[in-house]
Amino acid sequence: MKPGVKEAVAYLHGLGLKTVLLSGDHSSVAKHIAGQAGIEEVIAEVLPDQKAAVISELQQKHGRVVMCGDGINDAAALAQADVSIAMATGTDIAMQSSDIVILA
Repeated sequence: MKPGVKEAVAYLHGLGLKTVLLSGDHSSVAKHIAGQAGIEEVIAEVLPDQKAAVISELQQKHGRVVMCGDGINDAAALAQADVSIAMATGTDIAMQSSDIVILA
């Protein structure tokens, strides 16, 4: 995990925002990473073609959703999100599907 992630998540929580880790990884791995980052809700073992549907469900439940991703498996979910953020170190399709690209 990159330095500052836990602090960034705490800042978001301080603003009253809910954070969710949505991952295709095994549940135990995703929960471990989420715990390190301070994220309480984990939705794991989600296939790439199911991620957009999960984003849609989160939108219905919570309103606006921001999605961060970096892989080809995130592209549809990034397109579904109200605001999408990709990492410049990720795939071209993730960056093309996003509203914002983080260069660092």
